[in-house]
Amino acid sequence: MAINGKALSYPAYGGEVILDVGCAKGDFLGWLAKNHILKMYGCDAYSGGIREGYSIDFLGKDLPDCHYPTAYFDYVTSWAVLGPVNTI
Repeated sequence: MAINGKALSYPAYGGEVILDVGCAKGDFLGWLAKNHILKMYGCDAYSGGIREGYSIDFLGKDLPDCHYPTAYFDYVTSWAVLGPVNTI
């Protein structure tokens, strides 16, 4: 996977639990699945759902409305969630 032309690499993990906030269709989590992360969660209030074939526990809600357990995730990511913000 590349972002802005720079390749991302992650060591092969095994069994970690990851949450991607604003996961859209789950493409980042799908990519991580190739690195053996088995428990993947995604939430996105504006997504219509996860792409078919991805094994992701998805909630179509804002993060505060998901009520995930405290300290449950090993990693929490959020890619391209905040776009340009106009000043007031």
